[in-house]
Amino acid sequence: MFRAGERVLDLGCGTGADAARLARLGISVHAVDIAPEMLAAARRRLEAEGTGSRVRLELRALEDLAALRERGPFDGALSNFGALNCVADLPRLASDLSTLVRPGGCVAACVFGRFCLWEVLWYLARGDAARALRRRRSVTARSGFAVFYPSVAALTAAFRPWFRRLEVRGVGVFVPPSYAASWANGRPGLLGALDRLDRVAGRAWGLRASSDHVLVVFERS
Repeated sequence: MFRAGERVLDLGCGTGADAARLARLGISVHAVDIAPEMLAAARRRLEAEGTGSRVRLELRALEDLAALRERGPFDGALSNFGALNCVADLPRLASDLSTLVRPGGCVAACVFGRFCLWEVLWYLARGDAARALRRRRSVTARSGFAVFYPSVAALTAAFRPWFRRLEVRGVGVFVPPSYAASWANGRPGLLGALDRLDRVAGRAWGLRASSDHVLVVFERS
C-alpha cells in the first residue's frame, strides 16, 4: 500500500510499532498521538531500532489534524487498532484528511467492529453480559476517553465526499482478542491455524462482520 520514499501520516501512533515498521521500509512517517506517555514509548522504540531519523513524533489530537496542512501533502495515512474509535466526529476527520492526503493516496483505517463474536462468547462464559454486549453503544474506557463503534457503512459515509472505498477486511475473525492472550498463548498450534483461517475469512462479508477489528481502505478522490 505504501512505498519507500513516500510520506505517511500515522494517526494515533501509540507505542510506534507501525511507524517503526514503515520506517524500516524506507517510508517517512509523521506520527501523532494525544498521549505523551505513548509518544515517549514510541520514541524509545524508534531509538532502540535505529529508525528515528525517518519518523517525526507530534503530540496532537486527531480532532486537530487541520493544523498539519502546511506539512502536507502526504502520500497516505493509517490509523491502527482503534484510534479512530475515539473520534466522535468522523466526517470532520475525513474532511481534514482530504486536505492532507494527495489525490490517489490511500487511508487505511483499522477500527473496532460493532460486533465481535469472540468477545460475546468470552464474556458471556464469565457471566459478564454488560461487557459482552458493550459494542452496541459508546462506552467510556479506563483512560477516560469515550469509545465509539461505527459500522462500516457509517465510516464509509463519513469518508464518501472525498474518498472512495477500496477494501474491507475483518481482522480477528478467528484469532482471539488480546485479552484472551493467556488462553491463546498456551495453544500455539491452534493459534497458528486460526491465523491462517483469519487471512482467508477476513474478506468474507458474513465472517468479517463478527471480527474484533475491521480494516477499511480508502483512496483519495
